Amino acid sequence: MDRITVKMVCQRAGISRQALYNHYYSLTAVLADALERELSEALNGCAAGRDWADCLGMTLQCFRDKRKALLNVYRSSYRRELMDILERGMLRGIRQEVTRAVRENGLTVAEEDQEFAARAYLAAVRGLLEQYFSTGMELEPAYVVSRSEAFLRGTLPAGLRRLAGEEQKEGEVHG
Repeated sequence: MDRITVKMVCQRAGISRQALYNHYYSLTAVLADALERELSEALNGCAAGRDWADCLGMTLQCFRDKRKALLNVYRSSYRRELMDILERGMLRGIRQEVTRAVRENGLTVAEEDQEFAARAYLAAVRGLLEQYFSTGMELEPAYVVSRSEAFLRGTLPAGLRRLAGEEQKEGEVHG
């Protein structure tokens, strides 16, 4: 990515420099738009009742399908921008999953606690993605999902219950 220029992008796209800048303010903005479109398309089915493990698998497969290009960006000086772009997309999906878990489990959880839960999961997923990228995406997405699922399964509703203070109601000990 460090060697890609605006001129190269414009030539490849068959557009003028001005046309590019009419829509984007930088090459990073072009990258962000392309990644957000790819990720959005790959995760289209996640809103249709799929669980987080399915969505993680779809995300990793999307990345693996674009492995060469993404690793090129990851190994360049644009690594932080790449991870920030991916984080924004992932946070939207995680927030949806938190909202779904609250609704499906009949929980009453304060908005700030839902946001806390979403960001805690985001930190875990970002760490997982950093590891996935740093190892060259060598592991199969299904394997990464199965290991993550074994480690994390069922903790979102339980964590939301704890945030809402409901664990005291369920397991309250009267003395």
